Parts: sequence; C-alpha cells; structure tokens
Amino acid sequence: MDEERVKIMQMLADGTITADEADLLLEAFEEAPAEPAAATGQTQRIAPWREAPRQPVRPSANLTLDQLIELRMHGVDPEYIRGIREAGLTDLSFEQLRDAGMHGIDPDFIREMHQAGLGDLPFDQLIEASIHGVRPEFIREIRQAGLTELTFDQLLELGIHGVTAEFIREMRQAGLGDLSIDKLVELRIHGVSPEYIRQMREFGA
Repeated sequence: MDEERVKIMQMLADGTITADEADLLLEAFEEAPAEPAAATGQTQRIAPWREAPRQPVRPSANLTLDQLIELRMHGVDPEYIRGIREAGLTDLSFEQLRDAGMHGIDPDFIREMHQAGLGDLPFDQLIEASIHGVRPEFIREIRQAGLTELTFDQLLELGIHGVTAEFIREMRQAGLGDLSIDKLVELRIHGVSPEYIRQMREFGA
C-alpha cells in the first residue's frame, strides 16, 4: 500500500494527475479489502455460513494503480461507467471497460445503435462495429444509398472492407446497377474502383 501511495504522489508531483484525481486514487486504495489475518493456531468458532447480500461492485475497489491509470487514460471515470450501465452494458470487467473507452463505446453510441434497429448488441459486437467504422452515421448513409434491411454481419462486412455509401453510388454511376453485398465486397477487395472501370472503358476494354 505504501508503494502505491508513493507512486500516486510522484504522479501528482510530475503533473500526470490532478490533486482531485490523486485524492480519488488514495481513497480507492484506502477502501481496498484488507489482507486476511494470519492463522494464530488457536481454535476459533466458525459461524454458520450465510450468503451475504450482493453489493454493487465499485470499479475502483479492487483495481490496481496501473489499472486505474489505464482506465483514466481512456476516459473511463465513474460518470462514464454509470452512463454505459444505464445504456445496457452492466457487469463489465476491467478489460472490457478499458476496451470500451479505447474504442469510443459511449452511452450515445449504444443507444443510437439500438435506435438504428440493431437491437441490444452484445459487448463484443459493439467493439467490432466501432473498430470497423460501423457507427450510426455509417448505417444511415448505407441505407440512404439503397441498402436497407441489412443484418449486423452484413454491415460489419461492408465496414471491414471499406464499402461506403459513396462507393455504392459511384458504382451505380459507372453503370453497374444494384450490386449484391458479396459483389460490392469482392470489387473492393480486388481494387476495382469506379475510376478503374472508367479508365478501362475509355481504353476500349
């Protein structure tokens, strides 16, 4: 514990954290559960086991200093955690909280993905969507380009391969009509761009 306090005070001195943040970190370690007392060798009465009432988990209660710093780096604070819980993401581990902050999974993103008709996406799918640019605005643009009723997996595939609404419109303007999802992805994978099609046609191919 003393070593953790020294680290916190050093971070404060270096300007890495503010005085308020240092107070919060120190408070978190003060509230951490104490180590169990060593056995004395004396016989002790053991009370009958009773299930303790479940208490809400406080994220800072069992986190190390390095974990708290990592969460702070990615904008994960109590207000952020409350927000994503209210939006439906509860009982997240440290790694999930870190990844959520890292990839911009905020309450607005969760709600807007739900409002886009994708339902309550699990955590892993929200992360995948954000990583590959499948955000609410991307979904709206794809639908405005005429691709409606797409599943999450189809939207993700478009995002992974960079099939944008602009790409779809330009392919139509190049005379290819309404292409399937698989064909759009295939064209994108192999670099068959609208410009390439125009150049080949001008060449007479």
